[in-house]
Amino acid sequence: RIMPKDTIPRRYEYARRVTYHNGNPVTTAEAFAEALAEQNYFDAVIICDSTFRAHDILPREETLSKREVQELTSDLGVDMLIALENIQIKITRLISKTEGGRYWGTIDAKIQPLLTLYIPQRTLPLVQINKSDSIFWEDSSISHTRLNTQNITDEDILKEASEYAGSIPVKYLLPHWTKGARYYYSGGNSYLRDAAIMVKNEEWDNAYARWKQLYDKNSKKKNKKRMFAAFNIALYYEMKDS
Repeated sequence: RIMPKDTIPRRYEYARRVTYHNGNPVTTAEAFAEALAEQNYFDAVIICDSTFRAHDILPREETLSKREVQELTSDLGVDMLIALENIQIKITRLISKTEGGRYWGTIDAKIQPLLTLYIPQRTLPLVQINKSDSIFWEDSSISHTRLNTQNITDEDILKEASEYAGSIPVKYLLPHWTKGARYYYSGGNSYLRDAAIMVKNEEWDNAYARWKQLYDKNSKKKNKKRMFAAFNIALYYEMKDS
């Protein structure tokens, strides 16, 4: 039988307790809005307790309707809504006994906020962000009983985890650099070969000039040389953030 990963005893493990909780949405929303505003990307960041959910008798799983989104964006004077749908927190408390007879306690809180993004022009949500991260505590003692009393309480963990949850989605909402492979044509004629040497020397403007010469020389033809030059010129403009 295959055991769940979080139930397999670790070496020197003495005790384990795993609990599941809902985070504090008010704390998370405030922390999220503050973290987002600090990036200075959006003109304004507004916090709103949505009246569409406040009077529900039973929790709703469905997303906001287009009418609800249009009404709320109009009332707030904003271009987009970011709805905090859920914050799930899994707390794993683990006590291990070392070879020296001491007890080592670790607490790992896995945090997973769920956000839905809406814009008034769309019937369906723009995107959902459901990313997770963890925060970690550790301590040691000569007694596992004392270690249990020294450890941070679930209440304090939920408070800190709910606040930290607000920072998790921010990087997925803002422009950021990622590494990617790019290719260019470097052989077949003297223009491409010369430009390839220039690229290796980071002389992008000179390489562009050679590619442009090749493109103009073949402007009245539909051939591969012209296509190679156009492809490389597109790379040049990307390198120039254009």
